[in-house]
Amino acid sequence: MMKKITAQTFSLVYQPVEDRMLLLINKDTADLSAFWITRRLYFSIIFEFDGYLDRLKMKEAASMENENTINVLSSGQNLPEAKKREKTVIPSDQTSPSMQTKLNAMVEKAPLLKSVSISMSVDKQHFNLQLKSEDIMVSSKMGRNDFYAFYRLMKKSMPLKEWGII
Repeated sequence: MMKKITAQTFSLVYQPVEDRMLLLINKDTADLSAFWITRRLYFSIIFEFDGYLDRLKMKEAASMENENTINVLSSGQNLPEAKKREKTVIPSDQTSPSMQTKLNAMVEKAPLLKSVSISMSVDKQHFNLQLKSEDIMVSSKMGRNDFYAFYRLMKKSMPLKEWGII
């Protein structure tokens, strides 16, 4: 049976030990989920999002929107180098000890992300995002600014140096 979560917040952190991105998603403390994203899938997602926004003539808006319009999305790129290499992926000063333990356990068993789909609502005011592994499906209905923030999070979180891009 597939576990379904309605996402509200996303965090993305590069994990050098795994050489993968870890996407943390939650609605509240009861509905937490995490996915490992391989380099190959990560580049595919960015490529598809770029193409999708181009087709909708929204790519320029996505890159130019005020980056402070939403604060529920965050990137682990600004974590100190030592913290990036730890098993713990969420800075402990941002979570309670019991929540930290729960997050660490969840990360240990995080599934590999298998697919991502995005569609626009009929009224063209919302994006519908679905992320799936073999056992978990996460969905999120996002306004344009929220989707643009997710798109920027994906692009800005890419570990350029670690993946030999710069």
